[in-house]
Amino acid sequence: MRVLIVKTSSMGDVLHTLPALTDAQQAIPGIQFDWVVEEGFAQIPSWHSAVDRVIPVAIRRWRKAWFSAPIQSGTHSLSSGGMRIPIRRL
Repeated sequence: MRVLIVKTSSMGDVLHTLPALTDAQQAIPGIQFDWVVEEGFAQIPSWHSAVDRVIPVAIRRWRKAWFSAPIQSGTHSLSSGGMRIPIRRL
């Protein structure tokens, strides 16, 4: 099973998500994660063995150019990655 995590906020939020990956890895053998994260924190998700792909984004820089070609091509590559079930933490 592949899961896409979109956690682009603060470094603390990114760090505090790592234990949840360990729990998921123990509960669901073979689970793999792709993680969309702010480019400044892109190294952190790769510390976990269950993270297969880190997708750095620059939301802070992109806010003014949300519909530009580079951003649209990035969202297309995410949609073609085989993700099927969105999970949202409230």
